Amino acid sequence: MDEEQYLDNELILSKINLFFEFDKIEIEDNTINIYENNKIYLSFSFLEGYNNYMEYYVYLKFISKSKYSGKETLKRFELFLKYINTLLCKFEEITSIKLGDKSKIELWGKYTIPAYTMYILSSGESFYTNLGYIYSEYNDDKKTWKFILEKKISYIFEQILKIPKTKINSFLSKKFNSYELDINIDLINKIKKSWMKIFGNEIENLNVQFVFSMLFLQIKNMEIKPKHQQKFYELLIVASYFIKYNEDPDPMNFQKNLF
Repeated sequence: MDEEQYLDNELILSKINLFFEFDKIEIEDNTINIYENNKIYLSFSFLEGYNNYMEYYVYLKFISKSKYSGKETLKRFELFLKYINTLLCKFEEITSIKLGDKSKIELWGKYTIPAYTMYILSSGESFYTNLGYIYSEYNDDKKTWKFILEKKISYIFEQILKIPKTKINSFLSKKFNSYELDINIDLINKIKKSWMKIFGNEIENLNVQFVFSMLFLQIKNMEIKPKHQQKFYELLIVASYFIKYNEDPDPMNFQKNLF
């Protein structure tokens, strides 16, 4: 599908201040970048393409929190686009927002993880799927998430030991910056022991979603003690192996329709 910029940037620049506060706006190669404190917090392009029919959409290249949370920034962006649609003729209206989920979470300044791992394990949805941005395999993947999250955490400990180490290492290389983890019974017992200190001896009887929702809350409240941080990270790696998500390399494989 051929793609090109189709919307007048002057129209965008004249209206965007109704929805966002910013230090400056720059346009580079038909990409609009919005800054706060000299950092880009919103970057997007208006595109058109032909795929059996003419399609007008927005490619959201980058978004982060600023004065607003990431969620509020995205909601404001959607409202902004719906407002722009009221100024366009029917045949030029923006039909959808497309994006790719490359978001990361940094833990304690030591570890970086794909954001979806923490969101799905603790809530059953990623940041974007929870807000209506889905990809082609979403419905099938969600069934897998539900199956895993309802299992007791002991299921995760038992199943990970059955996975060939070569498969685990391949997964770690792709998702966790080549972090090395030798999965064996001794490591699993050490992880269990660390989390028994937090949840008590009943941790193996708690389901996966409950354990990670509590851990996510403790991270937000900065309650994870330094001595537990590595074992939390290792537990996250072990559990996330079973969460299939967004394997399509297309940078615009997530989509939300505006109508």
